[in-house]
Parts: sequence; structure tokens; C-alpha cells
Amino acid sequence: MAKLFLYFGAIMQILIFLINRMDYVNAITQKDNMKTVTEIFKAFGEFNLEKVLTYISPSATVSTVASAQTTPAFATYKGEYLKYLITFGTVFQTKSLNIISMTSNENQVSAILDAEIFQPNTGKFIGLSKQNILFSFDKKGKVTNTLLFLDTAAFNDILVEGQTPYSNLALITANIAHFNTRNVDLAFGDYTSNAFFKAGLGPAVDVAIVKAFFKDFFESFPDCTFELLSLVGDSNSVTQTLVISGTFTGKPFAGMQPTNKKFKSFDIAISTIKDGKIISEQNAINLVDDVFAQVSPA
Repeated sequence: MAKLFLYFGAIMQILIFLINRMDYVNAITQKDNMKTVTEIFKAFGEFNLEKVLTYISPSATVSTVASAQTTPAFATYKGEYLKYLITFGTVFQTKSLNIISMTSNENQVSAILDAEIFQPNTGKFIGLSKQNILFSFDKKGKVTNTLLFLDTAAFNDILVEGQTPYSNLALITANIAHFNTRNVDLAFGDYTSNAFFKAGLGPAVDVAIVKAFFKDFFESFPDCTFELLSLVGDSNSVTQTLVISGTFTGKPFAGMQPTNKKFKSFDIAISTIKDGKIISEQNAINLVDDVFAQVSPA
């Protein structure tokens, strides 16, 4: 019996070591992913497409959003990352990519950067393009998906006198507090009336649709909370890392009866701000799909 306890103790020590080791590896992987993003920007700035592709999964998808104020244009390239890089490089000549900030969450890295854009034929300077880019990684450290928002319409026009990184961070912090009240009028009062949203690889939708969704969502998940983990930003963009959680105890949700199950979703959201209001927002996850997977009866 004594030997059995000794063996059991030894096994437990090994398990604890392996768990700690896994946490260590995950932390290193997260740092490695951020380093990979830095290398991707460096290689693309040099237009070394072959090197860029060494960091990309062959089946990777890239989805672009080119802002035209209230009428954004979209393009998606599935398994054609090289085609996307050539297309972008042909349309715009990038002279420099300056990383303003980066943040990471599990297998994702979000970056905000400025790019000096020139016309490819004439070499004429067009202006600074604000870019918000979200990379998703597989377990091997390869990029599997990229969501790219290009502020190609306004360039520097979006910058507003008196608007600072600090005022933007304060706006997003207050917005999360408003969402935690589960008062949709208060929460969506921080957005413009023509704001648009994009979740995962889904299509863009306007603020009225998202507001209606959250009204129903809060009635289905009355204890829903938003935990803000980190904020990074500049004079017109803020990237937030957060945890959304709740329990399905309220009204039916999208035809599903309450199951009393809990959900917990990690998200990275990129908000673009002008005149103290949020004009667009990208989210890494599609909340509906993520919640369905966790609270369904099966």
C-alpha cells in the first residue's frame, strides 16, 4: 500500500510538471506568434512575398475590408494568399509599415499600423493608410486567417483635433461598462447611427441589426458579462481583448429553449473612432456560432 501511494505521488508530480510545462509552452507560442506578425510586416514592407508565405498556412483565408465611409467594400481570398498579396501590391505600393501596437489572445494577434501608400505607376504619395489586422494561428504557428481593415477612404481625414489615444481608451472602457449594464440604448449610444460591424468572416451589418441582436441576447443570457483584459490604441483605433460569458437561463435564443448551460468566449475587437463615437468594429469571433456550440442541448 505504501508503494502504491509513492507511485501515485510520483505520477501526480509528473502531471503537475506537464501541466505547468503546457502553460509555459502556450506562453512562448503566444510570444512567437507576435514575433511572426512582426516578421510578416517586415517581409511585406520589402515586398518579399516568398518569405511572407513561409508564415502562412496553404489553406489560409484573408478577408479585407476597404472603408468607403458608410459603404465598405469587401474581398475574401480563400487559399489564395499569394493572389491577395500580389493584388494588394499592384493596387497600392507600400513604402513603410509602422507598427503602432500589438496585442494577443490565445491563438490570435491583433496589430494596428500606419502604412505610407504610393501609386504604383506614378509613385505619387497618396497618404497614410490606417490598418487594423487580426491574425489567427494554428498550433504549429502558421497563419490560418487574416482579417484586414483598410482605412483607404479618409486617410488622415479621420483624425480629429482633440481626439487622443487616451480619450479613445476611455470611450471603450466606458462602452464595456455600458454593455455590462445590459442596457442596449446606453451601450449603443457610443456608436454612430451608420456604424457597421463585422464578426469573423461574416458579412458586415449595420448598427440597428447588432443592437436588436443584443437586446434579444441579453434577454436570453440575463447574467451576461464583459470582462476587459487589455486595451491598446492610437488616435483613431482601439483594440480590446475581452471575455464574454453568461448562462442560458432566460428566453429562448434563436429557436433554442434555455438549457441552463454557461458559455465563455474570448474575443479581440477592433474599434475605429471618430468625433468621440465608434464608427466601425471588427470582432474575431462570431458570437452566435460560439455560444450555440457551448449551450446547445447536445
